[in-house]
Amino acid sequence: MDLKVIQELISMMENSRLSSMELEWKDMKIRMEKKDEDTLTLGGGRERTAEVKHYEAVTSSEAEVKKAEPAAEVKAPAVQGTAIKAPMVGTFYSAPSPDSEPFAAVGKKVSNGDVVCIIEAMKLMNEIESDCSGIIAEILVKDGDMVEYGQPLFTII
Repeated sequence: MDLKVIQELISMMENSRLSSMELEWKDMKIRMEKKDEDTLTLGGGRERTAEVKHYEAVTSSEAEVKKAEPAAEVKAPAVQGTAIKAPMVGTFYSAPSPDSEPFAAVGKKVSNGDVVCIIEAMKLMNEIESDCSGIIAEILVKDGDMVEYGQPLFTII
């Protein structure tokens, strides 16, 4: 199981109403449980506190513990305006396919509800719509970048 998949599972768990979840895949067993102090329990009975940019996964053999490298610093908008933020963790795509025109470009007028990008999460392509009207002043991420929940993607003026 890929570490990015584990990170996406953790993010999805954080944003859901689930209080616990257990997953077994080949030689790996992951058990996650929400508690009041945001503590996740991972297989083997160990408790690890989940941090914003740092997660650990314990295999059922407990022989190998993998740590995610800290994600790059989230770029803050340089232009004043309204930010369109990522509603989920995933991979950012500016166009529906590599040979298509991007949904949004700097200087393009967008209306409330217009698709501005796609975020791929768990092999699903999710169209992200603008939640305001205006002109795109800045695109804050590159095609193919991993984005975090709440990370600014575009600045609209």
